[in-house]
Amino acid sequence: HVPDVHLIIAETESSPAKAVERYRVISDRYRSYPRLDLVLLRMCELHFLQSRWRDLEAAAREGLSIRNNSHYDDFAVFYVLSLIRRGSYNRAERECRRLIERNHEYESLARNLLILAYIDRRSSGFSRDYIATLRQIASGYPESDAHPATLYMLGEFYEQKKMYDQSYSAYGDLLRRFPESPEATSASQR
Repeated sequence: HVPDVHLIIAETESSPAKAVERYRVISDRYRSYPRLDLVLLRMCELHFLQSRWRDLEAAAREGLSIRNNSHYDDFAVFYVLSLIRRGSYNRAERECRRLIERNHEYESLARNLLILAYIDRRSSGFSRDYIATLRQIASGYPESDAHPATLYMLGEFYEQKKMYDQSYSAYGDLLRRFPESPEATSASQR
């Protein structure tokens, strides 16, 4: 029960750095611990919140190496996000496409397509691939959690291209349909 005790202590730790240390003890010493995937997921979450991209990449890769874990897709997303933040757009795109091929669940697919659009934007600007992916999400996943961010990104795209009517329409649709979303405040200002 020692790893369980370490897990309880880590879960109740108020300092993120100390919590990561406690999780690391479990992952280093108890490699066959049945809840190792949960331990590594918590480490990924903390690294993400602290913007520790190298540590996030390492923890996500470690999580991906666990066979039959229930958090595989979460690790894959964290891995892709770490690659994006470190500027490895080609690797991030490959991994994101692999994740899209692997998981066709509605919310996951919408989220992963949104990440792919972001990668396109970072690597090639406001390209045709970028707008095509955004339009695919907007039309194919209107009820997804990714839809508000998609509408905001569409508004930005149209604004950048000086297509102000379309930009206004995208921002207006976002404000009308998702007034409580984090993107709504920025859309209102735009």
